[in-house]
Amino acid sequence: MSDVKKAALHSLQVRVSRPGVTLRYRASYQSEPQPPKSASPVAELVNALNRPMDATTIPILANAVRTQDRLDLKVSFDVSSLGLTLQQGVWKGKAELVARFLAADGTKAGDLVAHTVVFNLRPATYQSMLQNGAPYRRSLIIPAKAVELKLLVGSVTTGQIGTLTIPLPEPPAHLPKQK
Repeated sequence: MSDVKKAALHSLQVRVSRPGVTLRYRASYQSEPQPPKSASPVAELVNALNRPMDATTIPILANAVRTQDRLDLKVSFDVSSLGLTLQQGVWKGKAELVARFLAADGTKAGDLVAHTVVFNLRPATYQSMLQNGAPYRRSLIIPAKAVELKLLVGSVTTGQIGTLTIPLPEPPAHLPKQK
């Protein structure tokens, strides 16, 4: 038995009570079938990095400071979209954080950086993160030719994601550029 739902055709009907009004509208629409559940939800999250627009379902705030070939990253993201569950008085769940540098031509620069964050939060900590976001810090080495960083926060439980594109500042003029 398959979990995949088929596309459905839906009829539309619009009525108005005002006499003499002529309506023009589509008589039907077809809904998109749900994609099959992925065997690798993390791979699906990584594929979201290829989208041209940032996803905003999970809001992300970031502060990135460049020092020579390093990027010190301070990230805060919304935990309410992660699908954390209350189990025995503790909020539990996981989030995937993925970072990828890109060159000016849109190709990957360097290796993909991925990290699973496991949450086991007491109620007071969970409430604080609901108000202030979940903090995450990381120092990354900037690969040669990288001009931007794409961040992703995703919930394997809910499938919701947020992405953020961060343009990289040029290294200071007194430092040699990477080749």
